Amino acid sequence: MKEFTKHLRLMGLFTKRYIMSQMEYRTSFFTILIVESLILFSKLLYTVVVYNTDMIVDGLKPEAITMFTGTFFIISAVYGALFMFNFTNLQNSVYDGSLDIAITKPISLQFYLTVSTIDLAVPIPNFIAGVIMVSNAWKTLQLSTEPFIIAGYVFYIILGVVMLYSILLLPPLLSFWFVKSEGISQIVSGLSNFNMMPMAIYPKALKFFGTFIIPIFIVSNFPPLFVLGRLNIGTQIWGIVAPILFFGGARIVFKKAIRKYSSIAN
Repeated sequence: MKEFTKHLRLMGLFTKRYIMSQMEYRTSFFTILIVESLILFSKLLYTVVVYNTDMIVDGLKPEAITMFTGTFFIISAVYGALFMFNFTNLQNSVYDGSLDIAITKPISLQFYLTVSTIDLAVPIPNFIAGVIMVSNAWKTLQLSTEPFIIAGYVFYIILGVVMLYSILLLPPLLSFWFVKSEGISQIVSGLSNFNMMPMAIYPKALKFFGTFIIPIFIVSNFPPLFVLGRLNIGTQIWGIVAPILFFGGARIVFKKAIRKYSSIAN
């Protein structure tokens, strides 16, 4: 508990550092905000198509489909705020040798390398749009507002963030073995875009692959599926176990990568 509190305090300091830097470079903040808003607008065209065609997927009405898109935006916002720039910096630190300094810091190296750079300009548009879309779908579909259902949705959101973190951390770690891994990072990152729509629209083989092999659908398909009552007990359990397993796997790979880096440095 003491370590958890310590790391929360550090996240607060990282956030404070970001806010102070943005007060000095406000133009940069608003430029990024505008660019992200334009990117969000292009993604919202999916929603427009769904409504204009009155699309129904596996019995899901357009309002229900927008709940999947909204959840995708929320989780993308969290990823953009906490991890996106850190994963890029992780690869660069291997190339330029700045990782040597990070290794000497008296905190968890994985925590420092993957959470120390926080950005709030990138996630704001996505988070606001996501919350609005999910709230509207929840109200329109008259879904249950019982504490258990809401808590379950938030719980699977957290698990989705853990899963996305674990999957997208692996490509940057390849930079410890290979000179460049940006291409692999872009490919794996692109897989997350499959979550913008219900996984029911994809072929059975792809659904199986994205649920049990590389469980990318757990990221933002499972939270709305839980609320809609479309997750059986077995799938609910897998949605809890898989993120834990993948996080553990990412942790093991990270430790091996650092050991390899240290051996090369010596």
